[in-house]
Amino acid sequence: MPHTALRLAASSLTAIIFMTWVPLSHAAVFRCEVPGSSGTPVVQYQASPCDGGHAVEATDTRSAHQLAQAQSTAKSDAKLARKLEKSREAQEKKAAGQTAVGIDTVPKPLQATVSPAGKADRPRKEKHFTAVTPKKHDNDAQ
Repeated sequence: MPHTALRLAASSLTAIIFMTWVPLSHAAVFRCEVPGSSGTPVVQYQASPCDGGHAVEATDTRSAHQLAQAQSTAKSDAKLARKLEKSREAQEKKAAGQTAVGIDTVPKPLQATVSPAGKADRPRKEKHFTAVTPKKHDNDAQ
C-alpha cells in the first residue's frame, strides 16, 4: 500500500511539472510591424502584444536528434573558441616587447664587402647628377 501512495505522488508531481513546462515552452510570440527610418515597415517579433500585431506559432520543430546535434555543435564551438582565445593571448604575451619591423629603427651604415678576388670593396660614394641646359648656337637664333 505505501508503494501505491508513493507512485501516485510521483506521478502527480510529474504531471504538475509537465503541465507547467509545456505552456512555457509554447509561449506566444507576436509579429508586429513598426515604421522604419525610411518609412518602410520593419517586422519585429516580441513576447508582448502590439497594435496591429498577431500571434504566430513559434514552436521548435526540430527532432530530438537535431536538438542533440545542435547542442553538441554549440559545445564544440565554445571549446574551440576558448582554445583560440588562449592561443591569441599566448601570442600577444609573446609579442609584448617586440616592435614592428622598420619602425623606430636606425638604418645600418654601409659595410665593406669582399669581392670574389678576395679584395675588400669599399663602399661606393653616391654620384650626384646636375642637369644642364644646352647652350644656344648662333644658327638657332634665326
